[in-house]
Amino acid sequence: MVSFSRYRLSEISFVLKAVATLVISLKKAPPNKVDRSVWEQLIGLYPCLVECTIASASGQVTRSLREALLQYHDLLKPPLNNTPTSTGV
Repeated sequence: MVSFSRYRLSEISFVLKAVATLVISLKKAPPNKVDRSVWEQLIGLYPCLVECTIASASGQVTRSLREALLQYHDLLKPPLNNTPTSTGV
């Protein structure tokens, strides 16, 4: 197991919270406003987040990781109606 400083654990927790916020925002966005590659990249993070569960010993990181992972439950695949527009993200 990797030992992290308190500063590093706070940084990891912040990033995980940002991932959870991103997932929440993208789930609310109209599917045609989000480019398919964004969904693919976001979904591609999932295995990395799962790997973090093995190395996580901090309660702060564990809570943030749990929140990020819970947000993925609807994202097993990109939305079906996902045709990017010129104003797409």
